[in-house]
Amino acid sequence: MKVKQGILLTIGLLVGLLGAGFSTEASAASNTVPTKFQGTFYQYASHKKWDKLVIRKHSAQISGPGYAKAFKLKPTAKSSHKLAFKVTGKDRHQVFFTLNSKLKDEASSPLPMQGFSLAQRKIGHKTYKVVRGFQSGYWFDFIKGQKITHRYAGMANGKY
Repeated sequence: MKVKQGILLTIGLLVGLLGAGFSTEASAASNTVPTKFQGTFYQYASHKKWDKLVIRKHSAQISGPGYAKAFKLKPTAKSSHKLAFKVTGKDRHQVFFTLNSKLKDEASSPLPMQGFSLAQRKIGHKTYKVVRGFQSGYWFDFIKGQKITHRYAGMANGKY
């Protein structure tokens, strides 16, 4: 009888530990951005001017003529400027993520309300890594490391 109780207790502990480990990793936001999401990305604004999105390990900043002033996220900042990176899903060779996932009032942030995705785009004969922003039914691309004089944007109807 004691052997059965010991086995059941051990199995219960193992299942509990495994379940707790998976649930905390999947739902937690981090103040560290993984390396594959980091870089300097540019989006053509107009008249040979670009908006700039800089994503670093512990910060993110968006600036340019399309924004009134530079908006910077840091892990130690106050509520609307706090970096909270979170992957929200994957689909069609894209990884969807947010940089301020803990923000309650999305209107106070100049970042896209529906978040970003990490994707690839072929321009000419080259393939570039892009961070695609989603807002109000539209998408727009920030191209990694290249200032290309064309704004890649469109309606978010599932064809990116």
